[in-house]
Amino acid sequence: MSHTTRDNAASRVRSTELTGQERCELLADDRRRLTMSVLAGRTAPLQLDERAADVAGRETPSNRATEDVLERVTVALHHVHLPKLSEAGVIDYEAERQRVTP
Repeated sequence: MSHTTRDNAASRVRSTELTGQERCELLADDRRRLTMSVLAGRTAPLQLDERAADVAGRETPSNRATEDVLERVTVALHHVHLPKLSEAGVIDYEAERQRVTP
């Protein structure tokens, strides 16, 4: 994980009113930090499958994730990471539409 990715994720989380403990919990997971990095600087709503492909690509050494890896990332983002970030108020995630708004 690069310093830039950590800094971008920390900056976005820092701008939300959270306790120090809540910030630490949100940033403790590599996939959530990658997700926040992918969303950094964006304002328009994005589809889950596009973001999952970006995150999966950054997680794999060759930046080319297999269909199996992409499916696992999509499921994890949908069921775990995006709802957690949304609950904290860092993003808005419409699960039924699989739409992420930074």
